[in-house]
Amino acid sequence: MEEIKSQYFEIIENKKKQCTSEYENLKKDDRKDEADLVKIKENIYEIFEVLFKTHVNQLEKLSIPDEEKLHRLKEEYTKRFETIPKSWIARLELAQKHNDVANIVIEELKLQVVKDLKEQFLALY
Repeated sequence: MEEIKSQYFEIIENKKKQCTSEYENLKKDDRKDEADLVKIKENIYEIFEVLFKTHVNQLEKLSIPDEEKLHRLKEEYTKRFETIPKSWIARLELAQKHNDVANIVIEELKLQVVKDLKEQFLALY
């Protein structure tokens, strides 16, 4: 479990660092709207980092084999990729209904970040 844990944390940390750097560059170029979108991405990475840490900490307290911990981590954390974005999907549908382009872009961005994170997490297994 240690290997998957460290690899996934590294993925998230790298994504957050990229966002921070990109955000600063966009702000310097006075591109506030784009910078705000990058900040949203960074917030999504932080949310899923906290969720991952929580799942790992809970599993590490259990007296079960590492193989079982890995299985549970995959099963439980993967569910988060479905439950967390539910409200974003609803907001996206509402924004599409009202042709609210700004919110469509934001909700699609959030869903894309989640999709990418899920793919990277599952690729570790």
